[in-house]
Amino acid sequence: MDYHYETQPNPNPLSWYLHNNSHWFHVFEVAVNHFVELIACWLLLVPLRKCWLIGAIIQITFQLILIVSGNLSFLNWLTMIPALAGLDDLFLARYLRFLFWPKEIATALKCQAHCLEEDKKQQQTGGWSYIQAFNPKQSSTKHAAYQCLALALTALIGVYSLPVVENLISPGQIMNTSFDNFRIVFFFFFFFMFVTNSVFEIVIYFLFCFSFEMQRHEVIFEVTHDSKVNKYSKWTEVIFKCKPGPLDRRPCVITPYHYRLDWQIWFAGFPPHSPFSGRNAWIFLFARQLLLAEKATLDLLDQSFVKAFYGDGTDNKTRAPTFIRAQMYLYQFTDDVSEKNWWKRTKTLDNYLPPIHLKDHQFQDILRQLGR
Repeated sequence: MDYHYETQPNPNPLSWYLHNNSHWFHVFEVAVNHFVELIACWLLLVPLRKCWLIGAIIQITFQLILIVSGNLSFLNWLTMIPALAGLDDLFLARYLRFLFWPKEIATALKCQAHCLEEDKKQQQTGGWSYIQAFNPKQSSTKHAAYQCLALALTALIGVYSLPVVENLISPGQIMNTSFDNFRIVFFFFFFFMFVTNSVFEIVIYFLFCFSFEMQRHEVIFEVTHDSKVNKYSKWTEVIFKCKPGPLDRRPCVITPYHYRLDWQIWFAGFPPHSPFSGRNAWIFLFARQLLLAEKATLDLLDQSFVKAFYGDGTDNKTRAPTFIRAQMYLYQFTDDVSEKNWWKRTKTLDNYLPPIHLKDHQFQDILRQLGR
């Protein structure tokens, strides 16, 4: 956690303050994280009302904390949905009354006090009945059908899980594979992972354990209208909608929205620091679109930058750049609240992408290899 807030894909303003807390605060965060994701998650599966209520509240609170600490896309919002199932009608009627009509609130609270006579009156008048809806003795047919469906589904999952278990214990284990055409086990596996909050763990594991760095490297694109490139050329930094760029720009707040390009650029900062590596080859296509001033690509960028450099489009013309280049910087949060900048940066690679133009022969060869 000493590095998480600074190195996450798109930090928000609160990330700066959380990052600049003491080391022991971050140690406490790790302890809470492990408790919630490894211990408290099992409360949702305990068949006791108080346990699943406490488990649901813990999970929802934890996800809300994650949501406000950074722009982690829509994942945390999705993770809260299964946890909501742990909040039953009585809890919602008592503490979230604004979600219900007044008559339903009164009925639920009376049921909680075991006012069975009142419930019978509700049934006689055709009103909403908590007991009728949730007491299997008064709905034996529905209860039996539900039990049969649950047993059939359990048997189906069990049968389709056999090859999954065999693969799990096999020395030649295959990853990221489905063993049935309908992906039934895959679906329920992820549903269970959502319930236990482990989807977030899986994503963090793949994003950070395999490619995590304790430093944030940013690829900064620059464009120019100059006809020739020399030491006097005037370069303008390409500004994205959310990703760190200008040092004094306040980090954005976009959750639960997801800027895919900004996330993709974040991955480009991982080793190997080269656009010629397989996963970063798309950077050449992106550079081509910027040189062509393609509108769909420009719409993905900060519009104040687009209007200032490419033109505001009032004359139906855009001033496409003649050259584009990319450099790499080490980005770090500032540590003084009195500073006007949110970030400080140090150049680590001068020519991540050397200056290129559309008629560059090597550039054209690369584009042909990429199918353009």
